[in-house]
Amino acid sequence: MSEIDYAAVLADLEQKRDELDAAIKAIQPFVGAGAQARTARAGSEELQPDSFFGMNILDAAVKYLHMAKRPKRADEIADALLAGGYMTTAKNFQANVQTTLRREDDREGSTVWMPNKTWALAEWYPSRPKKQGVDPKDDSEDERGQDPPVTDTGDTTDVASPDTELEITGTT
Repeated sequence: MSEIDYAAVLADLEQKRDELDAAIKAIQPFVGAGAQARTARAGSEELQPDSFFGMNILDAAVKYLHMAKRPKRADEIADALLAGGYMTTAKNFQANVQTTLRREDDREGSTVWMPNKTWALAEWYPSRPKKQGVDPKDDSEDERGQDPPVTDTGDTTDVASPDTELEITGTT
């Protein structure tokens, strides 16, 4: 029996869905405003100019993924957050979104990096394999350059131990 490549099947289905969505959008102007209401999926939210106003990147991205109901690329998420009122002065907002989502994925939090280079909600894939050696409660950065671990050099000069009395000088 041959093994099924689920990532390829998923990518193919997503491509077909995108093609259908594009076809629907192309036909809607000919039908009128009522077609848009009929094609809206039950429970889906529309992106509003204030959908992400006042939120942090992670919460806004998670909210957007809930609204989209499917995995999205970082550039799509960044564009949607800006369209939804997310305020930023970042020169490369897409990089900020990518970094935030990657850190959340590294912690095995609410987002997951997919094989097709998109971001998804972890709750959509409860059976996904866990990462080796990851403590989801650990907020320290990884070996990619941020916050190197503190190493004990044995040099205790200039360090006060809890048993050391400190002399405080100054005027009273």
